[in-house]
Amino acid sequence: MLHILPVFLALFVGPQTGYDSDDAIRENVARVLAKTRDPIELRRSLVFLGKNAIPPLFEVWLKGYVPLEWRSDAGYVMTLNEDQLSVVMSAFGSLPEEQVYGFLGDIARTEESREVRIKTMELVGEIGNARALRLLALLATPLEAPNGAIPRSLRLAFGTALQRLCEQDVITTRHLRELFVDAARGLMATIVQVLSEEPGPEAARSLAALLGRQPKLDPLILAKIAARERSANSLDDEDLRTAVRSLLNSSNPLVLASAARASGILVDEKATEDLVALVDHRDSSVRRNASSALKHITGLGFGQDGRQWSKWFDAEMDWWEDKSRDVLVALETAGGVDLSRALVSALKRRLFRDRIAASLVLRLRDRDPDCVRLVCAALAQLGAHFAVGDLIGCLENQEIEVREAAWKALRAITGKDLPMSYAAWAEAPRR
Repeated sequence: MLHILPVFLALFVGPQTGYDSDDAIRENVARVLAKTRDPIELRRSLVFLGKNAIPPLFEVWLKGYVPLEWRSDAGYVMTLNEDQLSVVMSAFGSLPEEQVYGFLGDIARTEESREVRIKTMELVGEIGNARALRLLALLATPLEAPNGAIPRSLRLAFGTALQRLCEQDVITTRHLRELFVDAARGLMATIVQVLSEEPGPEAARSLAALLGRQPKLDPLILAKIAARERSANSLDDEDLRTAVRSLLNSSNPLVLASAARASGILVDEKATEDLVALVDHRDSSVRRNASSALKHITGLGFGQDGRQWSKWFDAEMDWWEDKSRDVLVALETAGGVDLSRALVSALKRRLFRDRIAASLVLRLRDRDPDCVRLVCAALAQLGAHFAVGDLIGCLENQEIEVREAAWKALRAITGKDLPMSYAAWAEAPRR
C-alpha cells in the first residue's frame, strides 16, 4: 500500500546511501513544482537538483501529489496534473542512470507492496532501456514467493513495461533471451508473448534461441513462431529454421506436432526428410501437422499416405544426386530445344527450387528475347522472390515481348497489380 511508502523511502535518504538527509531537498522539489509553469524549465530545474532528488521525485510521481509536510510556505496539498507528472517522470529518467537503477533496484529487493512494484514497473517501462531488463524482472517477482507463481497483476504490468522497453530501445529485443537465465519461471510465458508480438527478424531469432531452454514452453514458442507474419521477412532466417528443425526428433508428441507445423510455415526444405518420417507417427496430431507441412513446402497433396511421400522423396533426391548437375548447366548455358528440355525437367522439382532459379537469373541478360521470355515464365512458376530486382530491370528491355514476360512474372511472384512501368515497380516495396 502507498501509505507505507514514507517509511520505505526513509531507508534511502540517510548517509549510508549517499543521499542527503536534510529535508531541504524535498522543499526544493516542492518549490520548483509549485512555481515553475513552463515544462522545459520545470524539467531542467528538477534535473539540476541532481541525484539527491531521486527519492522525492519518485515519491511525488508515485503519489501524484506533493506531501503537505514538504512545503513550509503552503497550507494545502499540491496535486499534479498529467503534464506535470510526465515532466517529473522525464526528469527522473534524466538523472544519473546508475543511481536511478540502484534506487529502483533497492525497491525491487525490499518493497512488499504489489501496488508500488506495479507502479515502479510502469516507470521503468517509460524511462528505461535494455539495461533495465533484469531490474524489471526483479520487480515482477514477489518477495514472498520468488520461485512460485507470479500474480496476474504483476505479470500484466511486467508485459506492458517490457513492450514499452522494446518500443523505445531496439536492442532490448535481442537481450530478452537473456532473461530466460535470470527471470523467474513464472515470467517466461510473458517474455515469449512479448517477443512474439515484436516485428522483424531479431525477435524471431530471439524466439528461436529460447527453444530448448525450458522444454515445457517449447510448444508455446513454436506456436508463436508459426503465427508470425512472413510479409515482413521475419521468418526468412536459417538459424530459426535450424532451431525448429532440431525439435523434429523430440520424444514429446506435442512438441513434434508444433515443430512440424512451424517447419511448414517456415518452408524449411531441409526438414522434408524428417517430416516424411513423421507422416507415419503413432500420434494423429503429429501425422496431421507433418502432412500439412509437406503440402505447404512442396505443393503436393499426398495427405497422410506415408508410402507415397517416401516414394516421391526418394525420387526427388535421386534426381538431385544423378541429374541435377547436367540440368543446371543447361539452364545456365543452353538455348532453344536444349533449354526447353532442361526447363521441363527442372520445373518438376518440388525441393530446392531456389537453386534452380539461381541458375536462371543470369539468363535474364541474354541477348535472345525468346530465351529471356522462357526464363521469365520459369521464374514466375518457381515463385522466385529473390529475382524480383532482376525482373524489374527487364522492364527497360527494348523488346516488348521481354517487357511483357517480365511484367507477368512480377505480378505472379509478388501478387501486385502494377502497370508495366519500370518506375512503378522500382518504387514499390519488394515484399
